[in-house]
Amino acid sequence: MTDPAGSAGRAAARARDPGSFAGCWDAISRLDVAAGLAALDLPVLALARDADISLPPDAAETLARTGRDTTTVTVAGGWHLGAYEHPEPYRDAIEAFLATLPTHPSGTVLG
Repeated sequence: MTDPAGSAGRAAARARDPGSFAGCWDAISRLDVAAGLAALDLPVLALARDADISLPPDAAETLARTGRDTTTVTVAGGWHLGAYEHPEPYRDAIEAFLATLPTHPSGTVLG
């Protein structure tokens, strides 16, 4: 199931300067994503990957509970860059989510 592009992405991440990588994680840790999500008045899809240590499924579920209308989907076998490694489960989850949203008579999704 692993795509070489995902492997290349992980290899590139490992080759980066650890201090720069740590700085990025420090900045990310300061983001208040929950507050922004709680303020949204529209449906949200939270995609989690079961092998992602940066946003494991339980963290995605906790984050999703802060939203008003949030759907959480966990992709089996997915790493942090899982959408690059095996995009089909992500595409399927997004398409299924979009199919639940109301549409305008023109066919435009109104989510």
